[in-house]
Amino acid sequence: MAKVVLKNTGRMQFEATETHDVVCRARNECKCTTKRKIGINGKAYPDQFPRSFRLAPGEELELDSEVLRLSTVQAALKEVPPRLKLKEE
Repeated sequence: MAKVVLKNTGRMQFEATETHDVVCRARNECKCTTKRKIGINGKAYPDQFPRSFRLAPGEELELDSEVLRLSTVQAALKEVPPRLKLKEE
């Protein structure tokens, strides 16, 4: 699995959620937190909570390359000046 390093070059914290439909589908592996819940019919079912990440100003973080598919990450990379800087590893 390819990794990338994102650096927050902005002055405010950057936060994004790794949505299941975008990131997990692209990596063909679900890394969402799953908790079992009991439904009204008494049967257990999984409840998924997608992962998220935060970057303080100047902070760098290594992530799976699939996060580049997120619209919030794409928008931050295209801003002028860019809010995020990409370093491929």
